[in-house]
Amino acid sequence: MKNKFLLITLLFFIQFSTAQWVEQNIGQTNNLTSISAINDNITWVASTFRYIYRSTNGGTSWSTVYNSNDGTYIIYCIYAISTDTALFSVGSGGSMIKRTIDGGINWSTVQSFSSNRIRSIFMLSPNGIFIGDYPNATRWSIYKTNNSGNTWDSSGLFLAKLSDEITFNNSMAVIGSNIWFASNKNKIYHSTDFGTTWQIQNPYWNSSNTMSNRFVWFNNLNNGITNVENQFSYTTNGGNNWLPMQQQLSEAIVSGITGTGMKYWCSIDKKIYSTTNTGTNWVLEYTSPDAYFYNYFSKSRVGTCAWATRNNGGLSKGTNITGISSIITEVPASYNLYQNYPNPFNPSTKIRFAVASNVKREMSNVKLVIFDILGKEISTLVNEKLKPGEYEVEWNASDYPSGVYFYRLITDGFSDTKKMTLVK
Repeated sequence: MKNKFLLITLLFFIQFSTAQWVEQNIGQTNNLTSISAINDNITWVASTFRYIYRSTNGGTSWSTVYNSNDGTYIIYCIYAISTDTALFSVGSGGSMIKRTIDGGINWSTVQSFSSNRIRSIFMLSPNGIFIGDYPNATRWSIYKTNNSGNTWDSSGLFLAKLSDEITFNNSMAVIGSNIWFASNKNKIYHSTDFGTTWQIQNPYWNSSNTMSNRFVWFNNLNNGITNVENQFSYTTNGGNNWLPMQQQLSEAIVSGITGTGMKYWCSIDKKIYSTTNTGTNWVLEYTSPDAYFYNYFSKSRVGTCAWATRNNGGLSKGTNITGISSIITEVPASYNLYQNYPNPFNPSTKIRFAVASNVKREMSNVKLVIFDILGKEISTLVNEKLKPGEYEVEWNASDYPSGVYFYRLITDGFSDTKKMTLVK
C-alpha cells in the first residue's frame, strides 16, 4: 500500500485560513486613526484628538494613557516598542514626538518642530526613524535615533521633494534596513540603508503624477502592494516594477493595507477584503456593523491578530490572520518538521512542515511557535486546524536582534524543535 496518495485531481493548490472578526469597544466615541500592536495582547491606539489608549489583553479592555487636554492637537501616528514604551507624534500646525517608558503614566517631549508634520515612526531599539513633511518646502523631514528615541538627528539625511508633495499618516513600511514610504505624487521612496540614501519608484501604470499613493506594504523584501487612490498595484521584485492588480475594488477610500506570507488585506470604506493571489480576485471578509468608515488597518507585529479602527471609537478585531500555504500535491504518511531556509537568514526565513494523514482524514490541531535563546515564546506562526499535507510559512524577524532562535511544531501526538540563526 502506498504511503502517500494524491489530493483530489489538483496539480497545485494553496489553502489559506480565514480570519474571524469580532467587535471591540474602546469605551469612548473618539476618532481612532492609528494603531500599533506589538503582539496579540499589547496594543496601543491613538485618536485624532487628545487620546492614547492601551490594552494588555488583546483588546478585551482598554485604559486611557494620554489626554492632551487640548482639542486642537492632532495625533498623526503612534509606534509602540513594548508594554511600557511607545512614541507618538502630535501637533497643531507643527508637531512633536512624545515618549513614555512607564506605560503612559508619564510622557516627555523628545523632539518638536514649528511646522513639520511627523507622519510615520518606526523603532527597532535602539535605532529608529521618522518621516514627515514640511508644508511648501522642497525636502522631506527625515530624522534618526540610535538611543531608543531620546534624541533625534537629521544629519546627512537630505531627500528632495516637490513643494506641494506630502506623505500620509502611517504610510511607511520597514523590513530590516529597507524602508518604503508613499507620497501624493504617484511616488514610492525606497531606501536600502535605513534612510541614508533613496530611490524613487513609480507604482501607477499610467505614470500619472496627479495620483496619491497613500499606503505601501511589503510581506518580504520582494513582495508588496500599494494603493493609488482606490486602485492597487503589486510588485514581486522589491518595487523595481509595479503591475496593476487584475481585480480593482469599487469602493473609494483605502484606509490601510497589511499582509503576511502570500496574503494581503485592505480596509476600504466600511469593508475589509483579502487576496491570496496579488489581486487576481479579492474576497470580502468583513463589513463594519455600523455606518462609520474605517480609518486605519494594521496587524500585530508578532502574532496573528489585526485591528481596523473607525471614527466612532469602533474597533474590528481579526484573529487567525495568517499567510500559511499548502505547497505539495501529496499527503505525507508521517509528521515532519523541516529545517528552515535560508539559514542563517536576514530578516525572513521559511519553515516547512508536514501534517500526516489519518484513517478518517480529520483535520489536525497544529501549532508552530518561535522561541528565543532563553526559551521564551516570542511568536506564534500557526495555531489552527489543518488538513493533511505539507505547508510552508514565513517568519519575518525584522523586529528581533541577531542570535539563535528555536521553532517548535506541536500537533496531535507529535512534537519537534529545530534551531535557526538570525544574522543582521
